[in-house]
Amino acid sequence: MILAAAMPVDHAVAAELSAGDQRLVRSLVSKYRSSRTTDEAKDEIVAQIVELGSDAVDVLLPVLERELGPQLQRYRDQFLRQARTVAARRTSSVNPAEVASIRQAVLALKEQPNLTKDMILRVGDPGLARLRELLLVPRSEILAGSESLQQARNDLLALGARWERCVRVQYEALPLENRPDHPPSFEEYLESEEELVAG
Repeated sequence: MILAAAMPVDHAVAAELSAGDQRLVRSLVSKYRSSRTTDEAKDEIVAQIVELGSDAVDVLLPVLERELGPQLQRYRDQFLRQARTVAARRTSSVNPAEVASIRQAVLALKEQPNLTKDMILRVGDPGLARLRELLLVPRSEILAGSESLQQARNDLLALGARWERCVRVQYEALPLENRPDHPPSFEEYLESEEELVAG
């Protein structure tokens, strides 16, 4: 998934488009960027540009990424703050002695001269699972704890859907040998970002 830093907006429309399509794309992109354009109108503009193909999408995509970037960063920050709040609440009830004991038992395995798979299965795996249970907060719990975070996520997904429509056009335009196994998904990207924060 490519959510790279916003590329400079290039209003030079690809030469593969007809002169009429070039003018149309410029007009649509200009309308999209207008502060008076509603979300519904932006969705329609994206649909029109997608119909014109990957050369037209190449012109709109930097605008979408520029719009998406700051909102994505605000969401990341809000998600991180909520994760810290939930983690602090959760770990306040954790017994530090239990954590230390499990940690010590798991770490002691590496000192075993005759470490076996059975020892790892008996001590290491259950110990790590218990530590995860005690210390890591699932992203679903982070989201459930804040209505404003859920709303911010829904708003971001709506904007990400526009981006996804455009990058799927580019994905389909790639030769099969250069195409990734799966088309880009903004929601999958967002979930992976959340998982990184959640641990």
